Amino acid sequence: MTFQRPATAGDQAATATAPPPARPAPPPEAARISRLEIVPAAEVWPAGAAPLVRWIRANPDVLSDLLGTRLTATDDEVPGLAAAVFAEPDGPRLLAVLELGVSTETTLGSLVARLSAARAAAALWICGDPRDEHVAALSWLNRSVDGRFFMARVRAARIGVSDAAPVLDLVLRPPRASDGGVSGEPRS
Repeated sequence: MTFQRPATAGDQAATATAPPPARPAPPPEAARISRLEIVPAAEVWPAGAAPLVRWIRANPDVLSDLLGTRLTATDDEVPGLAAAVFAEPDGPRLLAVLELGVSTETTLGSLVARLSAARAAAALWICGDPRDEHVAALSWLNRSVDGRFFMARVRAARIGVSDAAPVLDLVLRPPRASDGGVSGEPRS
C-alpha cells in the first residue's frame, strides 16, 4: 500500500517533468490474436502448382477427407500436367489435376485425355476459380460416362505472416446412388 502526501505549490515543477505512468506490458505472444486471411492460391504460389502438387502427394489425407475415402499417393507421373495419381485400397485410382487460376478448356481437355493414361476411374480437378461452364461439363460427364468427376476450389489461408495452407472446398461430386443419379452438387 502506498501513501501520497497532498501536492504543494513547490511540487508542480517536479510533476511537470515527471514521466507519464508506465503502460501495461503487452500480452505474451501466446495471447495474441490475429485474423485468418483467405487469399487466391495463385497469389500465394505465383510460380505455379508444382509445390502444391508435391504437398498434396505428401498429404493424401487432405484429399481423403475432402472426398470421403481413403487415398494413398502412387509413384506415377503425369507428364505435362500439374497432377498426381492416388489409389484407394483395393479400389479405383484417382487423377488429381491442379490449376491455381481460373479453370480453362485446356486443363479440362488434358484431364479427360490423361484419365485413361493414368488408368484412373475418377478425376479431381482442383482450381482456383471454377467457371460455371466447366462445373456443368463435369456434371454432364458424371451423368454420361462411367468415370467419376469431382471438382474443388483451392484457396490459401494464413494468419499474419505465417506459411500459407491450402483450403479445398468441394464444388462438384458425382451423384451418389442415393441421389437417384440426378444431381452432382455436393450436399451441405
